Amino acid sequence: MNMSCLALFFFTTFIRSTFSMIRDFSNCHDDFNLKPPDGILKEHTFTWLGFVQYMHVTTGLPHHSKAPRVVLIQKQYVVGTATDMLRLPKNYKLGNIIFGDYERDEEDCGLTKMQIKMDVKCPRAYIEMPFMDITPHPEYSRFGVGNSLALVKLLRPMKSHYMVPICLPSLAERMRKRKTKIVFMVDYISTVPRDFDTEKMGKKTLKMYTHKECRKHRMKSKAGSEGVTHVICSSGCGVRPGAPIITHNADGAFELIGVAAGGAPCSRRSMRRRLIRESPLYIDIYPYMTWIINVITANKLPLPYSNNFMLVEGGPSECFP
Repeated sequence: MNMSCLALFFFTTFIRSTFSMIRDFSNCHDDFNLKPPDGILKEHTFTWLGFVQYMHVTTGLPHHSKAPRVVLIQKQYVVGTATDMLRLPKNYKLGNIIFGDYERDEEDCGLTKMQIKMDVKCPRAYIEMPFMDITPHPEYSRFGVGNSLALVKLLRPMKSHYMVPICLPSLAERMRKRKTKIVFMVDYISTVPRDFDTEKMGKKTLKMYTHKECRKHRMKSKAGSEGVTHVICSSGCGVRPGAPIITHNADGAFELIGVAAGGAPCSRRSMRRRLIRESPLYIDIYPYMTWIINVITANKLPLPYSNNFMLVEGGPSECFP
């Protein structure tokens, strides 16, 4: 095999891998007709929301009050906050990634063709997925920023065809949100989900404020530094770490706008509808888009040669696609 054949082989493999990754990112949660009201959500509404368990190193029991949320952005990757993934409570280790509203496909739950024709659905399920690697943003690991994003690679991709990741934010939707400011947050009802068979999720509409507006408000309120490079904030209170704020764009796609870095608890009911002094802070996703795509695609790049590649001496060379 000559050098031109090697170049063609590598180029073809690279292009296929690149197209595959583009397809992965474009295949995201898109449903124009899905417009649930605020309150408790039905099953399989937003299956891309998960959480992480902190497990005690001695007893093996989960932490009683902390379970950071994570969001599925690609079949094998979730995004969360770097602080929650890397700065663990004393005597605790990071457990599995759990999706409490895992939607199995027909093959996964063993439905027959006759049952599918009769519109039989798979029973409710959840999945615990070990993680393989955690990659924090360099601003957190190298430049001392208080909090940032972290990508967590799962042990294997999600098998079910119905476990569709959330869409990454687009520039058009980002500019639209600067004017309309209406977003909504999705989270589990319980602070630490325990009974996965009965656990519910909820939706809450919030008003979003840009980095400039958020910083101006915090300076006026003397609330101190945010500890986040690209920050946005919202109305409300009691937001848990990692909880996402999302938007439903005009084309039907659900886009991830921000990931919660923290906020003050709700001491009064009236705090839930207005911008309070210690407003909830979110890490703005859009400025990290290039880094997210680079990290994920870097793990998908093909090797220069296939595992069964062999050099053959002598004879004419042929290229095989």
